[in-house]
Amino acid sequence: MVTLEHIAAYNFVTFFFSFSLFCYGYFPLSFSPTTKCNADDLPQSIENVRFSAIDYKPHTSRVIFMVIDALRMDFVQQAQNFTFVNKLINENRACLYRLQVHPPTVTMPRIKALTSGALPSFLDVVLNLGGSEMELDTFLYQMRQRQQKIVFYGDNTWTRMFPNMFHRKGENADSLFVYDFHEGDRNITNSLNAELEADDWSLLVLHYLGLDHIGHVEGPFSEKVPKKLQEMDKVVETVVAAMNKWVCFLRLTQPHHSNPLVVLTGDHGMRDSGGHGGSSTAETIVPLLVISNQCSKSDETYLQIDLAPTMSALLGLPIPFSSIGGMIEPMFDRWEAKDILYAMYYNTQRLVTKAKAFLEAGHQAHETYQQYEEAKRLHRTMINNEFSSLSGLQRAISLYKTVTKSMSQLLIINYIRYDIMYIVIGLLMMVSCAVIAVGQFVHLTTSVEPREISFRVQLLPALY
Repeated sequence: MVTLEHIAAYNFVTFFFSFSLFCYGYFPLSFSPTTKCNADDLPQSIENVRFSAIDYKPHTSRVIFMVIDALRMDFVQQAQNFTFVNKLINENRACLYRLQVHPPTVTMPRIKALTSGALPSFLDVVLNLGGSEMELDTFLYQMRQRQQKIVFYGDNTWTRMFPNMFHRKGENADSLFVYDFHEGDRNITNSLNAELEADDWSLLVLHYLGLDHIGHVEGPFSEKVPKKLQEMDKVVETVVAAMNKWVCFLRLTQPHHSNPLVVLTGDHGMRDSGGHGGSSTAETIVPLLVISNQCSKSDETYLQIDLAPTMSALLGLPIPFSSIGGMIEPMFDRWEAKDILYAMYYNTQRLVTKAKAFLEAGHQAHETYQQYEEAKRLHRTMINNEFSSLSGLQRAISLYKTVTKSMSQLLIINYIRYDIMYIVIGLLMMVSCAVIAVGQFVHLTTSVEPREISFRVQLLPALY
């Protein structure tokens, strides 16, 4: 005999299954295999023309990678708060770029995008709460494979994601305590001052949280925001002063040295009402400040996932396997022609290979593929002619850039897509379960005596 209890149990299981279908369609898994790249993956030739062994080499001696949580683009452009930063930009000692962040705009997925070049999904929002070790290939992993030391101070999300990555580390005790506007940031800066005197690291990662906490509690227009931005400006000034000392020392000891590099960005922005996590412009457009003598200005908007392959090229590392970003080529402005073309070809070739499965069957007739073939032909010609043609160089770079953008967008569309069928089926089944549950409740309340209903209502508090 089928009882109401049996129907309720069946309804609950069906609802859970329906909810799972909905989540499968609405929170798709991103295509992020754990495969790692190595030096053998670097291209050795382009068709029948071989590359030189030194066409892909480090172009910086050490890097300070500074993340200011919830840093909006307009914050950096406020000259009264970022006085020193804007001075560097105006004197052409630094370059400011715009980065577009893909939702979800929360910290863990953004760190994943910054370091791996992969595109996180909304499922990573759940992982952001509990934290999980990063298994993807990243430029941090590639540095570690080359025995290069990495030091970290800041948001403990990094130490949860990379528990065995850092040579030295200092983490915020509780990154989710949003009323900590100052203490955590001061601890990072105190540690920074000591690290600027050390010479044993190749990458120093800093992640400041104070600005984000102010945004969560009081919003971006709080009177505390300008003071926090001025504090961050002072940190940048301290870093640049130390960097100038390093440059002077390197000139005396290493005539063919490569200069250090400072990269400053936000993991995501901040909406006008405070907080983040959505897809508004204030949340998805963040600055990328590059303090270097090798960059040039650009008004173009790049993707946040472009930073990982660009950092890999700057450091002479294999590009992370899951990266689907392009190159921020204005950061290579002072490179030799052969180095720029090698880096552009290396990344373009990777993306074309990944995208072949999504192109039409006759991919060789595809316009983008034809542009890729033309870029390779120009590249081979440049190698044979010892890079003597400036117009050929510019044309090849332009073609590689066009192909990279096209392939990157194609991969983004195909790697993460919503499955409408599962979403609709899940919603319909959940609505059906809700209707059945309401029907059960109505039947239960109309099929018993009023005194029994009263007794059951009174009994509920005791049960719970």
